[in-house]
Amino acid sequence: VVLKPLIHNLPLVGGIQVYFLNNPNVDFEVGGLANVTDIPGIHSLLRHVIVEQLALFAVLPNKLSFPLVDDIPMKVFKCPEPEGVLRITPVEARNLMKMDIGFLGYPGKSDPYVIFSIG
Repeated sequence: VVLKPLIHNLPLVGGIQVYFLNNPNVDFEVGGLANVTDIPGIHSLLRHVIVEQLALFAVLPNKLSFPLVDDIPMKVFKCPEPEGVLRITPVEARNLMKMDIGFLGYPGKSDPYVIFSIG
């Protein structure tokens, strides 16, 4: 969620942008007459269609923009478009100290984190 641009009057932001970095996990249940999704294959097909449609509207580089004031042009929400997305996935960590207190006083789990900087 991105709140931009900042303005001097209430609501203090000109609008809201919402987007996902990756396709979201979608889970749903239907009842009544719409219970045809219990037929094998229909539920997964419907989930695939929903995720695909969400990706067209709200997975980067696509964004949903909601202006909160009338005098902010929509181009403020569209520009600048990202050049790309950098995803960093830590693959392995070794010799981490167990910092949490586990069940019955046994050592718990470690609390790893990553500090990453560019430049």
